[in-house]
Amino acid sequence: KPAVVVVVEQEANHNDPIFEGRFLQALQYYSAIFDSIDASLPSDSPARLKMEQYFAREIRNIIACEGPERIERHEKFEHWKQLMEEGGFTAVPLGEREHCQARILLDMFPCKNYIVKLEDGRLTLDWLHQPLYTASAWAPQEGGNGGASTSSPA
Repeated sequence: KPAVVVVVEQEANHNDPIFEGRFLQALQYYSAIFDSIDASLPSDSPARLKMEQYFAREIRNIIACEGPERIERHEKFEHWKQLMEEGGFTAVPLGEREHCQARILLDMFPCKNYIVKLEDGRLTLDWLHQPLYTASAWAPQEGGNGGASTSSPA
């Protein structure tokens, strides 16, 4: 019975049952991811190598696997919003305070092509206008099942 659930998810649709759609979504999304890594970390950085390996495994799974073998099934915020509402949660809007804190965190790093947007009570991290991640907060509705549902986006 959580008081608040925070969902942070990749702002991408990698759950398209049609390969071509999934491929194009992955190409667009991961091009921005790798562009941001390239601009943010030196080529010999151990952190960069770990990030590239992590995302390479995701891409391989999204592109090369089907059925139960494909475990990477990212969904955009609108789908998560629907799942959370169906699961008995209501949005807890994030506000200017959280937006300011996120901007302060970004300012601690040298790369200036990231943007944090506050929109409809959620925060989205963009790289050159390509949404990468969205954070939202949710509270159980009075009398709702408050997360008792086990549905997933898959």
